[in-house]
Amino acid sequence: GAADPALAERFRREGIAIAGLSNDAVVKVWDTGTDDRRGWLVMELLSGPNTNTLVKEHGPLSYEVVMPLLAAVADGLQAAHDAGITHRDVKPANIVMDAPQAVDGTRPDLIAHPELGRPVLVDFGIAHVVDEAGKQLTRPATAIGTAAYMSPEQARGLEVDSASDVYSLACVAYHLLLGRPPFLADSSIAVAHAQAFDTPVPLAELSPDAPPALDTLIARMLAKDPTLRPTAREVAKELRAIAAN
Repeated sequence: GAADPALAERFRREGIAIAGLSNDAVVKVWDTGTDDRRGWLVMELLSGPNTNTLVKEHGPLSYEVVMPLLAAVADGLQAAHDAGITHRDVKPANIVMDAPQAVDGTRPDLIAHPELGRPVLVDFGIAHVVDEAGKQLTRPATAIGTAAYMSPEQARGLEVDSASDVYSLACVAYHLLLGRPPFLADSSIAVAHAQAFDTPVPLAELSPDAPPALDTLIARMLAKDPTLRPTAREVAKELRAIAAN
């Protein structure tokens, strides 16, 4: 697609927009460019694993680990939202853990000790980017994303904004804490339908030891009406307050 000047320009401007984000929970983009065959980004190298792999190999994570992790990701989302960027594909596979290298070149085992890593949001490939004039730089809205973490409005092919990412982050919370997203079905279409119209089983019913305040927060994040959801900034603040109690 890089041979299409309009597509190449949108790719370049989206890369520049993401490169302008400065938050430890957002992957750093150092450069962007196109040639006659492809577009490319130069990004920081992360040590991994992503949180999907983490749960697959470690099992569901503790509340003590998950709440600070989600708060950090919410900080990253807020930085993106403040810059006019909606990620649109927030899911466990797009949250990669990273840890500093020790003097001897080793890194901690993040599968065994995920609390020693920092979560980093990656893959803004289907993000919405809005330029200074308020013009959207991506194509018209479609039901694009990953069904198990997709917001109701996204599943219905409607326009999405920052509230969609907040919904998806709540779905990630289910996965990290329970080992499964809020809705399970035999097909992606059935899952997307459930996202749009069904009420998920509350976190506290599936995990009786869930802090009541967290159960309430997750329920607000999963509101079908996007205007009723908290902002990513509010989510981060509330998660840290709950973790501190």
